[in-house]
Amino acid sequence: MTLMMAGEMFGFLQTCAILCYAIAWVNASININACRSPLGMITKDITDDQLSASSSHSPGHGPQYGRLNLDEGEGAWCIDGLVNIHSYEYMQVDFRELKVITGIGTQGRWHNGEGNQYARYFRVEYRRNNETEDWRQYVGYFNKKVYMANNNGYQAKASHFSPPILTSQLRVVPVAEIERQVCMRVEFYGCSFEDKLISYDMNQGDHHGEYNLEDKSYDGTKTNGYLRNGLGLLIDSMTGANDFRLSPSNFPAAFEWVGWENSTNPNPIVIFQFETIRNFSEVQFHFNNFFSEGVSIPSHIRIHFGVDEGYYYTRDIVENIPVDFEHLDTRWITVKLQHRIGRFLKCTFFHGNRWLLLDEVSFLSEEYKGAVSMTTVESTSAIASESMIEVSEGLDPQDNSWVPSGATHIPPWDPNRTLPDRKGGQGVTAASPEPAEDITLLVLGIVFGVLIFLVLIFGLLLFLYRHKYIRLKHQVPQILYHAETITRAAGNNSLTHYNSRRANPTYQISNPNDEPQYHIIDNKVPHSDDEDSGAFVAFPQNMSLETILDEANVYAEPCSPKSLQQQHYAETDLMSIQGVSGNTIYGVPDQCLEKLNNTRTLCPEFPRDKLIFLERLGEGQFGEVHLCEAENIQDYIGNGFPFVKRNRGQRTLVAVKMLRRNANKNARTDFQKEMKVMSQLRDPNIVRLLAACTEDEPLCMVVEYMENGDLNQFLYDSEPEKSSAPGDLRKVCFGALIHMATQIASGMKYLSSMNFVHRDLATRNCLVGKQYTIRIADFGMSRNLYSNNYYKIEGRAVLPIRWMAWESILLGKFTSKSDVWAFGVTLWEILIMCREQPYSNLTDELVIKNTGEFFDNSGKHCILRQPENCPRAIYDMMKRCWKRNADERPSFEFLFSMLQTKNIGFEPKPECSSSVIV
Repeated sequence: MTLMMAGEMFGFLQTCAILCYAIAWVNASININACRSPLGMITKDITDDQLSASSSHSPGHGPQYGRLNLDEGEGAWCIDGLVNIHSYEYMQVDFRELKVITGIGTQGRWHNGEGNQYARYFRVEYRRNNETEDWRQYVGYFNKKVYMANNNGYQAKASHFSPPILTSQLRVVPVAEIERQVCMRVEFYGCSFEDKLISYDMNQGDHHGEYNLEDKSYDGTKTNGYLRNGLGLLIDSMTGANDFRLSPSNFPAAFEWVGWENSTNPNPIVIFQFETIRNFSEVQFHFNNFFSEGVSIPSHIRIHFGVDEGYYYTRDIVENIPVDFEHLDTRWITVKLQHRIGRFLKCTFFHGNRWLLLDEVSFLSEEYKGAVSMTTVESTSAIASESMIEVSEGLDPQDNSWVPSGATHIPPWDPNRTLPDRKGGQGVTAASPEPAEDITLLVLGIVFGVLIFLVLIFGLLLFLYRHKYIRLKHQVPQILYHAETITRAAGNNSLTHYNSRRANPTYQISNPNDEPQYHIIDNKVPHSDDEDSGAFVAFPQNMSLETILDEANVYAEPCSPKSLQQQHYAETDLMSIQGVSGNTIYGVPDQCLEKLNNTRTLCPEFPRDKLIFLERLGEGQFGEVHLCEAENIQDYIGNGFPFVKRNRGQRTLVAVKMLRRNANKNARTDFQKEMKVMSQLRDPNIVRLLAACTEDEPLCMVVEYMENGDLNQFLYDSEPEKSSAPGDLRKVCFGALIHMATQIASGMKYLSSMNFVHRDLATRNCLVGKQYTIRIADFGMSRNLYSNNYYKIEGRAVLPIRWMAWESILLGKFTSKSDVWAFGVTLWEILIMCREQPYSNLTDELVIKNTGEFFDNSGKHCILRQPENCPRAIYDMMKRCWKRNADERPSFEFLFSMLQTKNIGFEPKPECSSSVIV
């Protein structure tokens, strides 16, 4: 029994050790999709003394007043004098550490409703090393140097930077096409940069026939084919395809890759420089292996370390890699760096084929706090020397690396012992072993220290368990594993799984063609009598709906008989399809799927050559979604054609879900299941499957698409009808918003009657047609534009946590009532015109923590705040959707009826009717 208990204790301690190591990985990683947080101009985390300017019109117009959405001082930073095409005026911010800048929000001056000074355009300058560098002008992809700012003094606009800017100091430089007075308010969006990499040097890439494999975004100096003191494609977060000749649309072929040919660069070297001396754990390189075109991963990688520029210790690390001539896929290659110390890393890559292609590098390291000498660099590698000798300045005969005068050198313990090269060539000198006595003492010391640390961790966990979780056991005996996992992970500031770091670069960027939304937070003070905290309000203050408000209306939902109560399904009870767009949104109970399997799929075959591809909407793990035009599709789907009659030869806009040719058997099975599910949907507010292309590869589904795209972008590009803001945006009245919400409720009512659970209801998954026609779809997960709306949770797929009910996140429980919760959030999005992400004032971790408050029933939870000019009755309906107890939430039948009643008199015409009853 004692041995069993000891074994269990050792297993627990081992698990704790693995968890601690995983936490270190998580904290070191950066997700570019989450790297869009305001950096502190609005909140004043960026202090006044971090801001400076070339000039100011007066003390009240200084840079300290150039903060987005704040109206302090004289309302903005204003330049002294007029700006013209030859001017050089700037606002400068010193971040005091390296930051990743992914966007800048700009705004003009509208002080107390007076004045209307703004910048039409701006450009950006930056530098990473404040002491030695000159200012660099930012140049985005496609040589973009100047960005649009504002066309009035009050509306804020966000500009996205691709590639992101890595900097510690930054200048915003207004640009004027004609002489004018310029005032600006700004906010910077991004995150901290933990790797502290400030530059890399290397030989410029070569040309592979028609493919340019140079570092096309390098921002350093380029002299005689050598790149110095800059950063570029190797850290821009874009990873290339298996076939290096492919690139995202609008990008040149092979854009992401830097490549060297073995005849011109036999052993390419890349030297990485860091801001401070670092303790390195690992480095990852993303290589191409398209061997059919002469491209392979390296045969081995050799890494030297140095503290001063140009000086590298002779002791190196060598990673031998089996060259793969069977699999064409790209891959991450990880090299363990054994906690070596350095500020410079010289990486030498040895060709495994004719070409070597690299597109991303990512480091795992931490700042080294101790005193550093060349002996320190050696000792941290856990490789002891037998003797220390002095060497003179010159080239090291072992590897031609430069050795400074007076540096200590550790000779190999056996000069004749080598690691065999996989091709039978010259080997690489192996490292000497530690003397047995020192190893024993070192291992015992480490083991003893780790055991003490883990015992303390165990005691802390035991205390937390007894103090909190034991009461949860009595409160909710059936709680699942997910709740404990998420609660624990949220405490570690991240839910990203450790293995995801190993399979991804430092940054994970969206498709550069998709402009991410930077959330300009309105600086509004909540009403003191509002018990619910939450996100911002979107309609302009001067928009009045007094004539249509009737907050006294109270609607009660009649009790439903037990025979009509919704069935509840756990996540494991729902059929999960890994569809083309990602995890298929519709959760279908197993018994329903059995009926579908016995049902013939009523899906006509459509000729592939009648599809005209327009653009790629997005991609999932096993396929892509394309926007296409279909010729005469009504001839193939007969009387079920859901569109207006078209003349022969006219084209219909459709979305095509295309399964990749190399998809595995499971993906193909899921493709057939997805077709069966979609073929059963027959509702005017649900996107329909129209046809399929299954006679040859790739397999395709042809589904409906609407002229105005998705509802999120439609509303974001619109403004309230009564808004006084000038501009050419389309006007959408309040009645149209309720009309669209009513259609969503109708479509969800139909899904609920089919016992289907949507699981991803949001404006991004609703399509808009003529006269505000709405159809619910499932493309949102596949679109890079909305990737920051999904969050990866350990061991599970990415989830839209800001739209999900608490029980779905913590307990894995999905029902029609959890869809009701998401509908409440979707209605909130509609009424704020999609100007803000739900809970935009909370990080993802705080959103998870907020769901824990629902679970605890502590009363400390927060919900989304009432949108401006939203009738109280409608907001009360939203709050009912977010009730903790799912049984207290309304049904979709009730939601549809209530919204329909509140929109009596509205006619879906291009011009909105004002006869709306609310």
